[in-house]
Amino acid sequence: MNRRKFVKLTGGVGVATALAGCSNPFGRGGETEATPSPGATPTPTPEGTVRPEPPYADEYGTVVNMVAAGADRTGNENILDVLESHAGDDTLLYFPEGRYLLAEDGLHLLDFEHFGIVADRAVIVPERGYEGVLFDFGRPGRATDLRIEGLGFDFRAPDTGPRPLSVLVDDDVVIRDLSVTGIQDAGWGMLRIDITGENGTGLVEGLHLPDGSISSTGSTGCLVGEHHRGEIHFVDAHIEGFSDNGLYADPRQGAVRVTGGFFANNNVSSLRVGDNSVVRNAHVRCDAKPDGFGNMRGLWLRHGNNVLVENCSIELHRVTGSDGALVLADELEAATVRNTVIQVNVDDIEAIRAKSPKSKVALDGQCLFEGITITGTAGGGSTINVTDRLACEFRDLYVRQDGPNRDGFKFNDCRALVEDTYINVSGRAFVTDDGSEIEQIGVRTGALTGIDRVRYDRP
Repeated sequence: MNRRKFVKLTGGVGVATALAGCSNPFGRGGETEATPSPGATPTPTPEGTVRPEPPYADEYGTVVNMVAAGADRTGNENILDVLESHAGDDTLLYFPEGRYLLAEDGLHLLDFEHFGIVADRAVIVPERGYEGVLFDFGRPGRATDLRIEGLGFDFRAPDTGPRPLSVLVDDDVVIRDLSVTGIQDAGWGMLRIDITGENGTGLVEGLHLPDGSISSTGSTGCLVGEHHRGEIHFVDAHIEGFSDNGLYADPRQGAVRVTGGFFANNNVSSLRVGDNSVVRNAHVRCDAKPDGFGNMRGLWLRHGNNVLVENCSIELHRVTGSDGALVLADELEAATVRNTVIQVNVDDIEAIRAKSPKSKVALDGQCLFEGITITGTAGGGSTINVTDRLACEFRDLYVRQDGPNRDGFKFNDCRALVEDTYINVSGRAFVTDDGSEIEQIGVRTGALTGIDRVRYDRP
């Protein structure tokens, strides 16, 4: 069937030209209502004036207006029966503005092809105390083509912490403008999204998780799990305050792309990636001390030999404790970090830490740092700490740490090149042991004057 030639409408939705998008229920900036053409009058439904036809309606064989189909939008009656009656293949469910109670065991749709939910200021409200999954979609090899757009979730009730969305879908996943408001004070994790087909793709854009979780939940903001095989792209996510990683995206297979976004005050790490990952233009910040948090890394490169970070900003202003602003874990073999700014204002915390590799193969893996600017008031310890890495290169770095007794580079059993780099610290520019061989080319230390200022200084 050609989905654009035939559209079956149920639940009293009128036929009209589809509008371009739905607004986020919690007022995400930059979006406005579509303006009708002169003389056009939207068709009201029995429940009030709503859009005559949802976005993407012409792409599905069946389109269901959930209110007209019987779903209560006052938040008083469970909508699960209506959901289960209409969710299925080649179907789009449309939620007009309102609050929708989703109780009992949530919606589990494990086998489907071409299913979607779009919403216009619609908020899903779980039962108080519920800790299960609200929307459970797919299993490997059983589901493809999923769209979720414009849904909000309200977790403000005490002792409430379900997983709003679990996705294990082979291919063609689009999740856009999904928001959760309210701290997760029960349960075990927010979102999970795995692209389970080897050639599958997924886009998660405008994910908004600003309120985090309490420490006892051990909750992750968004997980890319062990069934991931394809490629997933996160664009402009906001993930803050979670007790077990913000974006936890280091699966052993598949690829992860992160573009833009704000990741703040998460325990373990705010942004965690592994092999076949690219992180661009992300902003990572720690400026709080949440109760029960112990290790607030900024960006954690967990494993692999094909990791790229560029044009990012990492700030550590306040933490309960931290391995570092940018940490290369012991399972990481190789990585490239370019054009990134790191600010550390917490004493004894490194800006860059490259740990001793577990594998002998990783000893010779190249770690390249290029165009890095490191500033801040941190004192004590070292700014850059590298252990047992035999192919590290640092090119075009600006390092200035103003706190007392702060060293620059610390190398243990390393071979490294430091080139065209400026270091201004209160302690020693280089701390090395007898097992390290460090080549320095064009390194300048201390205060800058004259031509050196032009060459090295960064405002």
